[in-house]
Amino acid sequence: MTRTFALFTLLTLAGCASAPFVVVTHTLPPKFNIAPAKTVAVIGDASNAEDREHEVDFIDLVIAKLRNYEQYDVRDERELAYGINKGLGFYVTAEWRKYLDETAGDVIVRVGVPSEDCRVYEKTRGDGSEDTDDVVGWIAECREFLDLFAPRTGDRIGSVTAVGYGNETDQSTALDDAMNDAADEIIGGFAPRQVGELVMLDPDAPLVREGMLKFDHRDYDGTLALWESALATTPNSAPLLYNLGAVCEALHDLAAARAYYSRAIAIAPQVPRYRKAIEQLNVRRDDAVKADRAP
Repeated sequence: MTRTFALFTLLTLAGCASAPFVVVTHTLPPKFNIAPAKTVAVIGDASNAEDREHEVDFIDLVIAKLRNYEQYDVRDERELAYGINKGLGFYVTAEWRKYLDETAGDVIVRVGVPSEDCRVYEKTRGDGSEDTDDVVGWIAECREFLDLFAPRTGDRIGSVTAVGYGNETDQSTALDDAMNDAADEIIGGFAPRQVGELVMLDPDAPLVREGMLKFDHRDYDGTLALWESALATTPNSAPLLYNLGAVCEALHDLAAARAYYSRAIAIAPQVPRYRKAIEQLNVRRDDAVKADRAP
């Protein structure tokens, strides 16, 4: 099972640009597939007191994000493991063995921070001199990592490192964005992620504007009904068939999307957009299967 975003979140941007488009879901398979794990135990490993405050904040963020993945029961086991995880050497200690026996996790996620975890840089406008440069924003960069372990045996499943970025007018917001980005990246190392991808519609199709007006107001059935009625009078309109395929894919009806794309290709095989659409649908379908498949 993968995380499912609300449909309106994926589609609300459909009419925000001059060229019409829809947003389809692409489920990205993780580097390390921990399926069929149901319970994830999260611990930390700050190597010194200076890192502890950032580690606490970052692990809190990772736990909050993981709990949005409804397939996982996320356990905060920092207190259980505290005093044990003092660096790589602790993996062979009796205390570490005790933790491995007591953890409730089907997989252990150890989140750590390097010695130089987050940096913030001024973004200036001027000639480079201190007297003329104005600070117009902030760029933040956060480096984070995690290790995955099996309970009981302590075998390392894998490691994930990531760099998150933030670029905002406010320093604190830039830093928060960088931490969020880094958390998403490292979680994506072992949990499927869903991203929205734009599929540009064919503006030459009949009733494209009228259909997208309904679509923008989340009247998805109305869009389909309007374009399907137009198809009854113009059955050989490849642009219309293609647009119907794109909307069906955005609405997660992959069988209908494939059928419409295929009909558009049969009528206008010379149009690269139509062939690319079905190729990308296949990529997204295959990735979704990989994301859900247990190793």
